[in-house]
Amino acid sequence: MQTDGSKTVLFVDDEPWFNQGMIDELEDAGYRVINVSENGSKALDRLEADPSIDLIVLDIMMPTGDRITDPKQGRRTGVKVCQYIRQDMGLRT
Repeated sequence: MQTDGSKTVLFVDDEPWFNQGMIDELEDAGYRVINVSENGSKALDRLEADPSIDLIVLDIMMPTGDRITDPKQGRRTGVKVCQYIRQDMGLRT
């Protein structure tokens, strides 16, 4: 499905070998892609800087960064990011 290029995707994954293939696919489909590859906290920082993002493609298991507490040591970081987005930011991205 091709888009008109007006949709923006925040792509969050800490595995560099995986990132470029997915980014290429999303861009080929017409999306503008913002890539965050460090950790869940950086994803929140980027989303707060641009809350007009339409879609988030989010890795579940990744480093937390300084803003997220995950007792499972990074195994549920993506879930914590989603909770923050919905509860603290009030977004339904």
